[in-house]
Amino acid sequence: MDRLQSWTLTRFTEDDLSKPIDATRLVAYGNASTDLNPTNMWAIFLQVEETSSFRLEMVHNEVTDSAIGIMTLDHKSYYGSYNSIHNLDLSVKNGFTLRSFLDSILVNRRDKFRFTATGEGCRHWVQTVISDWEGAGLMEKGSTQKAQDTLSFYHPMDSSSESRPIIVQGTFI
Repeated sequence: MDRLQSWTLTRFTEDDLSKPIDATRLVAYGNASTDLNPTNMWAIFLQVEETSSFRLEMVHNEVTDSAIGIMTLDHKSYYGSYNSIHNLDLSVKNGFTLRSFLDSILVNRRDKFRFTATGEGCRHWVQTVISDWEGAGLMEKGSTQKAQDTLSFYHPMDSSSESRPIIVQGTFI
């Protein structure tokens, strides 16, 4: 897993790769933007134990202010997020490990991503990764459609939702 060297890894060890994944949760974070068409920041949580997970995110490079994203993998002592404003739980098929899910990201080059000029793209990134996982047989059939249905809405911090059917795409590089 040499390509993980370009990722930002937090509390991750090689032993974690053999941990079985029990469930997947898509998490939307709030957006305090005053933009006319705001969208949420999204992350994927892979549950490895009842109270433990790995958060996968494609995030903006705050250091260089580049549109090229940085892949992050954080081991969390919880499943989901305390700061989320919307969640979607998706079922995974039994018997697959963290390595299986990360290998799919690497093989499909989903760890190399450029956000749009306006900073959009994480919804497209999440939807594409879920589609890859479903196609590889890691997730239950219909997961991609469920993800797309949820990602097509903006979830403001007041728990309402607004349709955003066009998922602005970044570029895989």
